[in-house]
Amino acid sequence: MEESFKALGAQQQLAEESSFEEYTDAAFTTISNAEETLVKLSEKQTEINTRLERTSELEERRRNTLTENSLQTPGQRTPASYASSLQAQGLLPRLQVPTFSGNKREWDSFWAIFKANIEDQPIPVMLKFNYLLQSLTGDP
Repeated sequence: MEESFKALGAQQQLAEESSFEEYTDAAFTTISNAEETLVKLSEKQTEINTRLERTSELEERRRNTLTENSLQTPGQRTPASYASSLQAQGLLPRLQVPTFSGNKREWDSFWAIFKANIEDQPIPVMLKFNYLLQSLTGDP
């Protein structure tokens, strides 16, 4: 390969060297961008894992509080247990209710999110219906 390069004229050698430098610069830029993207993805993964752990801890505390409260009759509940129940509810993040505009392509993703966040939750049916009405947009 070196012999072939030396066999080229001076102008062709310069052109080949310039082309090679452009190619290697582009390759290094691409590799650098990929490494930066990997670092950002790693940071996001760590952030998501932290949030998932926090959410799991809060969910466990909420379940424990609900279990404790369900085992007590209303007359047995102490102000402290009632306050801890309210406090546990306040620690949970507010859920975003998705919106649906009538686009059939968006239905499956809308329903999956709505079902997980609202429909499958232990809340009154009328409240679920109210959430559903609020999440619908567009003309009837």
